[in-house]
Amino acid sequence: MSESTRLRISATAILVLVFGSGILVGLALDRAVTPASGAPSDMTLTTVVLDASEDGAEAEAEASRGYVIHEVTLAPDQRTQVDSILDSYRQQVAEAAEAHRLQYSALAAATRDAFRDILDEAQQAQYDSLLDVRRAERDRAQDGGQNGS
Repeated sequence: MSESTRLRISATAILVLVFGSGILVGLALDRAVTPASGAPSDMTLTTVVLDASEDGAEAEAEASRGYVIHEVTLAPDQRTQVDSILDSYRQQVAEAAEAHRLQYSALAAATRDAFRDILDEAQQAQYDSLLDVRRAERDRAQDGGQNGS
């Protein structure tokens, strides 16, 4: 098998892994948010119905959280436990997202390297220039989205 064929197979395998991992993460997050029964999950954000006896500051804090569990009348120690569980959940989601981002970045870099390996010097320069243009366009789009909101 020629080196060119091996590189193409490697690049294709990397792309399949990237897309496959994205699909799997999406499915996992979808299942975490919506159970198989179709009923809303406890993690689904909803409008919080607040007890009229709560003071304004506590009611506002509850509304900003937005989880269904906050609609349940909880004792102070239960509220502390719920907050601890939600903090852990948020941390785990952030870590999973970061791990996925790092894995995706590594696969994308490996794919770009595989492409560069099959190009001659002039093509590599052209490819690098096109990548720079694409990155600049993406950066401008991100800056525009942040400044526009």
